[in-house]
Amino acid sequence: MTHILNVTEHWPEAVSDGLTLPCFECGQVPQIDYHVAEWVWRACISIEHRGDVLCLPCFLKLITRHNRVEMLAWVDEIQLTVNGETLVLAPSLLVRYEQEREP
Repeated sequence: MTHILNVTEHWPEAVSDGLTLPCFECGQVPQIDYHVAEWVWRACISIEHRGDVLCLPCFLKLITRHNRVEMLAWVDEIQLTVNGETLVLAPSLLVRYEQEREP
């Protein structure tokens, strides 16, 4: 489905408009945005950072560090914004694996 927005339309909730704020964890400006349910954000992010930007790689590191990898299943959208256009992707598969440990 393609929907081209013009300047007078209301921007859809939770769709990236081309992030310009840096990630509070790594300091990089995200190129890939994402959306999770509010309860997931509140469960994972401390109160002082809930209004900040957290890039997807840092979100993944955070939930892994706190043994909350199941929260990855609650990523609703992944968004790629390039040249003023945002492609919204819906995750369709979550694959978990563990690397084999050497004896």
